Amino acid sequence: KILQYVLRGVSYLDLTPWSKQLKTLSKSTSIARRFFKFCRWVKHYEDVNEARSQSGIMKLFLWVRIGANFGADWAEDVCSLERMGFLPAGTLSVEFMLFAEYCQLVLAVVEVVVTKARETKEKHVFDLARSVGASPSELTKLRRKCAMVRLEMCKFVSDLGKAFYDCELRFAHEGVFIGCALFSALLSTHKNM
Repeated sequence: KILQYVLRGVSYLDLTPWSKQLKTLSKSTSIARRFFKFCRWVKHYEDVNEARSQSGIMKLFLWVRIGANFGADWAEDVCSLERMGFLPAGTLSVEFMLFAEYCQLVLAVVEVVVTKARETKEKHVFDLARSVGASPSELTKLRRKCAMVRLEMCKFVSDLGKAFYDCELRFAHEGVFIGCALFSALLSTHKNM
């Protein structure tokens, strides 16, 4: 993912005589990534128990998140079939392709809201632990947990920048898209650490 957006960024800046080839290579990297992401929507069944365990507005947001994840990943799989050549070019309408992008936009908004609620909760837990005199090591652990939630928040806000461009909104800019995509890709690597 990082390679894909570095290639796209260098291509966008048009700094080399190979900019066109770099953009093509970025697209090829994107198609290769699609093979690894195929059927990712299945993993969202795991989120159902979390949504059921919540109440009030948070329960609603978690169900919307599940729906947006299913919609985005399923529609992306169908679009991938065309991009990988399993369906003839032009089989899918532009509106269908935009459906996946709008699901991603809804998902990014919901993720920002849900993550803000988690950040507030983690901050409250930290403040409570500090007020009852928790050990320095426990406070450090809670501080790190809060920092990781804030890092996730940054990623989801960055996802909004990507989604605006993918949804072809009038105010979106390709440079912002590339910057947000690269930033999100870099932040996503923290899950693997």
